[in-house]
Amino acid sequence: EDVLGEDRVLGDLFAQLELAVMAKGTAFNHIYIALQDATLDDAPQVRAVMEACLLQCRRDLRRLRVAWFEVKLGARGRLVAYNPTGFQFKVELIPDLKPPMP
Repeated sequence: EDVLGEDRVLGDLFAQLELAVMAKGTAFNHIYIALQDATLDDAPQVRAVMEACLLQCRRDLRRLRVAWFEVKLGARGRLVAYNPTGFQFKVELIPDLKPPMP
């Protein structure tokens, strides 16, 4: 099962980001996806999907000046892909230290 959803979701996301880049000339853009029901146990699967997406969409990400690609894993953590060199994204798991709100 594709954790990030169907290809058309990313297509829509890229289309909206392209409009913003063209209209305002933005740089260092940030893509944020929240997976409400995900947990840290899902991190390896989400990371694999993220890395595949980063590889498959690298030309679009570069053209759209995406510097950060973040996937929130429920209330417990997030996977952040950032591009410190401009050539390759680095993916890190960042657990949230605060307990979720009741």
